[in-house]
Amino acid sequence: MGRFTLEVLAAIEFSIHFYVEVMYCSQTLLDQLDLEVGSELDDVRTA
Repeated sequence: MGRFTLEVLAAIEFSIHFYVEVMYCSQTLLDQLDLEVGSELDDVRTA
């Protein structure tokens, strides 16, 4: 029982870490895309 509980907790912890990593990475990617699209729009406006 104790071993099973530890394994479940470890799996949950891993899932949380994985989820946080994915969210952080996608947020960074979105920010990057925002910057690129924003600068392209600025170029179009000034052209």
